[in-house]
Amino acid sequence: MGKYPMAFSIETPDGEGEARKDKANEPWEVSYPTGGLRWYGSVPEVQAEIRKRLRLNYGKDAPITFTKGGE
Repeated sequence: MGKYPMAFSIETPDGEGEARKDKANEPWEVSYPTGGLRWYGSVPEVQAEIRKRLRLNYGKDAPITFTKGGE
């Protein structure tokens, strides 16, 4: 069994979202209650970008958590 697909959940004040990457050379497909994005990078990089964007919507002290998903 390989490393992909990879996924994790995103919890925000308005509900949940998901980030998913199916293959190594593909971007992360990210969706959350206030939008979404496609992002190339590692798990820490995509989580930092998600947190940055969500803090624009919810403020710097908003509870934003990530929970590992699986296949």
